Amino acid sequence: LNSILLALRKWRVPMIALPGNHDQSTLNGQVHALTPLSLVMPYCRVISKPTVLLGALWMPYSRDLDLLRATMAQLTAKDTPPPASTLNGPHSTCLTPTSRLG
Repeated sequence: LNSILLALRKWRVPMIALPGNHDQSTLNGQVHALTPLSLVMPYCRVISKPTVLLGALWMPYSRDLDLLRATMAQLTAKDTPPPASTLNGPHSTCLTPTSRLG
């Protein structure tokens, strides 16, 4: 794993990563296998909670249907999507040296 992470550290293409059902190690999805990517890839944004980014809703896999319903209700109740900060979690992004990811 360490050699792979060292190689990924050199990756310079901006990317967005969403935890899927096979990435999660807890039922709520907050602990997942993509955390190491966010620690070593400066051009990577790992989205761990529902987030509006680049005009789209990004939803990591979740077993919590109430979260999905509440997120969709929040977005459809308004004419415009909420700012990303209202949906982002505290660990939803990693540092990006480029502004191309928002």
